[in-house]
Amino acid sequence: MLLYHFDSRDGLLDAIIAETSRRLATEAMSLNGTLAEMVSASWKWMTAPRQRGFLTVFYEVCALGARDRKRRGAVASSLFTDWHALLVAQGMPDASATLLLATLHGLLLDLVMTGEHARIQRAFDVFIAALPAQKAVSV
Repeated sequence: MLLYHFDSRDGLLDAIIAETSRRLATEAMSLNGTLAEMVSASWKWMTAPRQRGFLTVFYEVCALGARDRKRRGAVASSLFTDWHALLVAQGMPDASATLLLATLHGLLLDLVMTGEHARIQRAFDVFIAALPAQKAVSV
C-alpha cells in the first residue's frame, strides 16, 4: 500500500514533511499577537514531546538533501525557503527572516542532537527577549 500511495520511502518522507509543514503553517496562521508571542507559540508546538519524531525526520531529510542535492535537495531546501518566503511576504525584512529561521533551526537541531531541553529553552528565552516588541504581521 505504501508503494501504491507514495512510490517509495522517499515519497513517504516527502509526504510526511509536507503534511507536518502544512500543519505548522496552519497553526502559525491561527496565532495573533506580537512577533515574540507568535514565535513562542510556534516554538512550544515544535518542541512538544509529541513532535520529537517529526523533528528527527525533519533533520534526516535535511541531511539527505545536503548529501543528494539532485534527488532530495528541493524538498530539504523548501523546508527553509517556504517559511522564509512566507515571512518576507508578510513584511519581515529578508535578513530578519533569515536570522529568525536560522536561530530557530539551530536551537531545534541542538535539541534533537543533545536532548538538553532546559539549556536550549534558556537560550530560546534570551532570543525571544531580543525580538522587537512589534505587532506580528498576519500570516
